[in-house]
Amino acid sequence: MPCRGMLILLCAGAAMAAGAPARSQTAPAAPFGARTAESCGAVGDGRADDRAALQKCLDQGGILYLDKRYNVASGGLNLPPGTRVVGQWRPSGGWGNNWAGPSAIILNPAHPITMQTNTALSGVLVISRGVLPLLPVTTFRQTMALAAYLHQGAGITAARITRRGAGCTAAPTMRVTGGAGHGFAARLTMQDGGLAAVTITDDGDQYPANPAVRFTGGGCETAPEAVVTVSGGAGTGIVLAPGDDMYLENVDVLGFNVGISGNFAARVQGANVFVDADQGILLQNAYSNPVIYNWQAVPDLTPPGPEPVTNPTTPLTALAADAHGQIRVGMAAGAIDFRDGDPVWIAGADGVAIAQKPWTIVDYDAQAGTFSLAGSVFSGHWKPGTGTIVTNGFRRQGPGWWLAQSTGFDLTSPQVFGHDIGFEVAAGASWVNVTNLGVDNEMRTQDATTSCILIDGGQWVTFSGGSCSSQGVAVRQISVDPQGGTNTVSGVMLASNDNRRPGSLVTALAGALAIVGGAAQYGGIYVGPNMGHLMLATGGTHSAITYASPAAQAATTISAASRFERGQPVAESRDGEGNVSLRLDATPAGGNAWALQSDADHNAAFVDQSDRVTVWWANRSGFNLPVPLYGSSAILPGGVSTSLMRDHRPDTDLASPGGTRLAGALLAAAVVIRSGAQRAAFTDTTDSARALKDAAHAAQIGERWRTRIANTTTATEIIAPGTGVTLLGKARIPPGTWRDFDFTVTGPDAITMLSVGGGMN
Repeated sequence: MPCRGMLILLCAGAAMAAGAPARSQTAPAAPFGARTAESCGAVGDGRADDRAALQKCLDQGGILYLDKRYNVASGGLNLPPGTRVVGQWRPSGGWGNNWAGPSAIILNPAHPITMQTNTALSGVLVISRGVLPLLPVTTFRQTMALAAYLHQGAGITAARITRRGAGCTAAPTMRVTGGAGHGFAARLTMQDGGLAAVTITDDGDQYPANPAVRFTGGGCETAPEAVVTVSGGAGTGIVLAPGDDMYLENVDVLGFNVGISGNFAARVQGANVFVDADQGILLQNAYSNPVIYNWQAVPDLTPPGPEPVTNPTTPLTALAADAHGQIRVGMAAGAIDFRDGDPVWIAGADGVAIAQKPWTIVDYDAQAGTFSLAGSVFSGHWKPGTGTIVTNGFRRQGPGWWLAQSTGFDLTSPQVFGHDIGFEVAAGASWVNVTNLGVDNEMRTQDATTSCILIDGGQWVTFSGGSCSSQGVAVRQISVDPQGGTNTVSGVMLASNDNRRPGSLVTALAGALAIVGGAAQYGGIYVGPNMGHLMLATGGTHSAITYASPAAQAATTISAASRFERGQPVAESRDGEGNVSLRLDATPAGGNAWALQSDADHNAAFVDQSDRVTVWWANRSGFNLPVPLYGSSAILPGGVSTSLMRDHRPDTDLASPGGTRLAGALLAAAVVIRSGAQRAAFTDTTDSARALKDAAHAAQIGERWRTRIANTTTATEIIAPGTGVTLLGKARIPPGTWRDFDFTVTGPDAITMLSVGGGMN
C-alpha cells in the first residue's frame, strides 16, 4: 500500500516480521527534543512488557518517539495533557499485512490508549495483542477466527457502586443505554457494601466508555457518583477522554471490538486514520466542530484475495428440510471448511424462501457436506442446479461510523468497507456534514439487513457526494429528533444489492428526508405511514416506490427529474418448478406506475417468499390498466398490512338519466363506465361504507382497492360520499374524462375514498 496522506515523518523501510522486526536502515532520527522509549527502559522486542517504561516517558510530558514494537500487557497507556506520541509512518505495502509496521503498540485489548486534552498520536500502529496469533490471514478458517475475535460479547466493569439501605442483599438490575445499540441489562451482586460481580443477562451491542446507566430494584440504592465502563470483549483501541483538541494522523488501529471511542471529546482533528475493528469509530457528545479527514473503517487485517482464502463460494447440491423443519443445505463435501457457528449466505436458490441475511450454521456434517440454517423454516420446492453458498471474510458486524449527541461534525472523505452499517447517526446528532463518503460491502452476500446510511435519531444531517453501494438498504431513516429538521443526501450515488425488495434503496419511516441529485439505481423506495416528508429529486433512475398509506403518499414530493427504471422487476413469484409465473414490472413509459405481467388470469394473492414481501394486485382486464403501487401494495416486515383487492373485477356499466346511487357492487369493479342522457351536471352518491366493504368480499380494515369512474356522458358528473364514506380530493368528473379513486377500509363502518388522478377517455 502506498504512503497515505501528509506524513509527519518520512516513510521508512521494507516490511518487517510480526514478532520483533529489525529497525529500518533508513529510519529517520527522533524529532528534535523527543524522548525515546528506550531512554525510559523500554525493550521494544514485542514480547517484554514495556507498559511501565512507556508510561514513565509519557508522564514526563513532551514528545515520545517510538521506532520499534512495544508490548503493553499489564495495563493501558494514558497520554497526559500536552503530550505527543510519534512513530515511523510506513504503511506495510498492502491490505492484509498492515500489522507488520515498524512503530507499533501491541495492546492488551482490555486496556486502551487514552488520549486527553491537547494530545496527539501519529505514525503509530495500535494492534490488539490477541489478534497476532491469527495473522497473517491466509486461510478461510483464519478469516472466520478473525471475525469471531473481533465480534465478542459485551464486557462490563463497574466502580464506585456502593450499597445503601437496611437489609440490602438482593441484586439490583442495571440498564445500560446511550451506546451504539439499544442497551442491555446486567444483574449486580452486592457484597460488603460494594460490587462483587456483574452478570450480563441480555447481551446487546458494544458501547463506548461511560454510557448512561440506570439502576432499579433489589431494595438497594446506589451511589449517585457510580461510574460504569462498558467495552467489547475484544476491547477498545483508543479512547478519547473528555477534553479538547485531540489529534490523530497516520494511525492504524487494528484488531479490536471498538477501534476508536470518544465521549465528550471536543474539537477532535486528524487525517489518515485506518481502523479495522468490529465497530469502527464511535463518537458521542462531541462538539465544537470536529474536523476529520480520511478516517477509514476497512478490513485491513483481511487480504483482498485470493477468493478461496477469504470469500469462498460453492454451488448448492441439495436443499431440503431437516428433522426440525429447518433448511438443510448440501454442497460438495470439503468444498468449504465450515464449522458450527459460522455465518453463511445463500443466494439464488430458486423455489425456496431464504431470507437475504447471514444465517448461522448448525449440525454441520463435514463428511456429507451438509448443514442446517439455525432458525430457518423450509418451504417451497427447490429447483436443482440453482443457488450458491456465499461467505464473507470481510464482514464487520458493527457500524463503521457511529455518531450521537454531537453537533457541528465535519467529516471529509470517510470510507467504510465490509461493515453491516456504514454510517449510523443516532439521537442527538445534528448539523453533521459528511462529504465524499464511500461505503461498500461484499456484493455477493445480497444481505438485506445491511445499510449504508442509518438515521435513527439525528437531524440536520447532510451527506454530500460519494457513493453507497452493495448494501441491502442505501438510506434508512427510522426516527429523528423530536424537534425535527430535514436530513439530506445530496449528489450521492445510491445503489442496493437487494434490488427486488421495495425499500431497499430508500426506507423512509419518520421525519423529513431529501434525496437530491446523484444517481439512484436499483431497489425500491418505501414510504412509511408516519413519514413527515420525503423529497425525491434524483438525477438517475430507480425502480418501485411504495406508500404505506394515502398520507404517506401525500407526504412525498417527486420531481420531474426522478424517473422509474423501465422493466426493472420489483418482485417475482415462482411456481413449484421454480419458473417465474408472475412479475410486477415498471410500465413501458416509466413513471409512477407498475404493470402486472402474467401468462394467465390470476386472481389470488401474490407472495414473494424469498424476501418476505407480500404484494396484492387487482386484475384489470377491461381497460388493461397498470397496477400502481400506491398504498401498501408491498407490505414490508413491520409495515402496515394494507393491500389492493385480490379478486378479479370485471368492468361494469351504469346508464341512467340524472344522479343515482353507486351501489357497492359497482364500486367494487375495476372500471365503472357511466353513461345515459344527461341535460345538466348530475350527482352520483356512493353506497354506504358497510355496503362497499361487503361488496368487496368483506374487505378487512386496512385493505384497499381502486376503481376508475369513466364519464361518457355529455355533462359533468359529481361524486358524493355515502354514509360512513369520507371523500378526499376532487369529486368532479367532466364529460369525456375519467377519475381514479382509492378505497381504503378504515373501520367497521368507515371507508376513505381518495381521488388520485384522472385523464381523457
